[in-house]
Amino acid sequence: MGLEAVILIADVLLTTICTLAAVRLRRIKANIAQLLLIIIVVTTLSLVPGIGFLLSMIVFAYLLVSYTEATMPEAVWIVVIAKMLTLAVAIVLGLEWDSEAWIRLVG
Repeated sequence: MGLEAVILIADVLLTTICTLAAVRLRRIKANIAQLLLIIIVVTTLSLVPGIGFLLSMIVFAYLLVSYTEATMPEAVWIVVIAKMLTLAVAIVLGLEWDSEAWIRLVG
């Protein structure tokens, strides 16, 4: 398994944990299996060159509304909180990857 695959798996796990924390902060009912599937889709979309970041954020909010009890404003806040938590945890852990991998981690 290459470094990029390891980074992708770490991104999915870290983002799932941070999204779960954000969902709990907003008191939205969602289980970890739903969130994991949403994060896998969002992470895969973020790999699309050029528009991947924007596309993944839109789909992230849409899937949160579709598969949890979140409203659209709550979903947007969950996306923002989850991405901020992911970035904070990555900084605390001292994760220093190349710029492309870092963009995928926070985007």
